[in-house]
Amino acid sequence: MAGTLHNIGDSSGRWAAWETRFALLMLPTGLALWWMPVVATFIAAGLAAAGYLLCQGKSLEAVKNVPVWQSREVVPLITGTGAVEGVAAFVGLSVIAGVAQVPGLLAMLLLLAVRWMNWRRYFKIQSATAPAKSVTVLRRANPEILWAAHMLPVGLLVLYATFPVAGGALAIIIAAFIAILGGWYMKFVIIARAGFIADPTATTDPADGDAGTDTRQQDAPS
Repeated sequence: MAGTLHNIGDSSGRWAAWETRFALLMLPTGLALWWMPVVATFIAAGLAAAGYLLCQGKSLEAVKNVPVWQSREVVPLITGTGAVEGVAAFVGLSVIAGVAQVPGLLAMLLLLAVRWMNWRRYFKIQSATAPAKSVTVLRRANPEILWAAHMLPVGLLVLYATFPVAGGALAIIIAAFIAILGGWYMKFVIIARAGFIADPTATTDPADGDAGTDTRQQDAPS
């Protein structure tokens, strides 16, 4: 997106700086975990990923005057979807490599359930408090996020676990891909499409589509 969001603020900038530092640690620790899956590399990779995701959510929350970003619920939502994406990628690659294990599949199911609950809470609160334009965007995306991004991959995993059949590996890979794509889409909706600045002079009635100022052509924190 072009332009600069002038109301990011120092707090968001500090979180973004820490996000970059953790991002630089994720590649070496992730590679170490892949080649040497032991407790030490697991802890190192987990801490790097957790720090990165936390900073990503906090930098977004610290932006001023954009209700769908400046929300306590955005931190667990962004952190949770990042965890889903990481585990889903690990599960998918493990299946391709022929080393998939049940704990990874269970972790993916659990994290998808947590992300689903976080989205439901976030959506409920934003529907009552966000600018009307933001609410319109979120409502349009809600069915896709609930069903395509969550129920579909969960359904594929449960179906395979209940009725193991030939081609099950492909079903797991597809479920992992959908879980990752669903997380990307959810973040795209929140950051790029629903990011309207609060307008104190506008009505907050969601039926009025004019409330809120468009920020979608401006940069959001990474």
